[in-house]
Amino acid sequence: MKIYSKIIFIALLLVFPGCSEDFLDLTDPNSITSASFWSSPADVEAAVVTLYPAFNSVWDGAPEANVLRSDAVKLAAADFANFNQYFTFVNTSTNGVSDQFWDNAYTVIFRANTILKEMEEIEFTDAAQRDLLVAETLFFRGASYFRLAHMYGQVPIVLEPAESEEEFNNPKAESIDAVYDQAISDLQAAIAVLPVDAETAGRVTKGAAMGFLGKLY
Repeated sequence: MKIYSKIIFIALLLVFPGCSEDFLDLTDPNSITSASFWSSPADVEAAVVTLYPAFNSVWDGAPEANVLRSDAVKLAAADFANFNQYFTFVNTSTNGVSDQFWDNAYTVIFRANTILKEMEEIEFTDAAQRDLLVAETLFFRGASYFRLAHMYGQVPIVLEPAESEEEFNNPKAESIDAVYDQAISDLQAAIAVLPVDAETAGRVTKGAAMGFLGKLY
């Protein structure tokens, strides 16, 4: 028995030195990655659906950033100092009241840009489905830029998903008009395709896009 064990041990010593360490680089088949996810129109549909809850945080989330400078607010919060800066138009760079709004808006834009890029490599048998998904995506991107322009003015216009750390630091637009123009372009493109009545309740319609364009104007 000991002889057989020694033979096996020697055989393993002869085999393993010649092996590459590549066998240790395994891919988890249960893990969803960007390389494995984008493979079908159903994946694009699933990705577009994630824009809905993400945009809700832009439109209805972080309400302080939207209403603190209006007559609808009475300052009585525990974080009075930061809110008061915002309320009196003397906001400082260390005030984080609007940080969440900014992060949420660019999260929507990043997702929208990713969807639009990945769709180019996916074959759709139904062209109408593809056009509708593009229109929905452009609606969310355009509405997000409208909200950003309204809140901050000259913000970076990002139309491609960042692929490196350097691409995360984009310069601001040349003017606030450029940001509004991007929002108008996206919303008009969405209006041209979106249906008057959505087949699924709650999905974006032509009226929703026209409503946001009206708010922008």
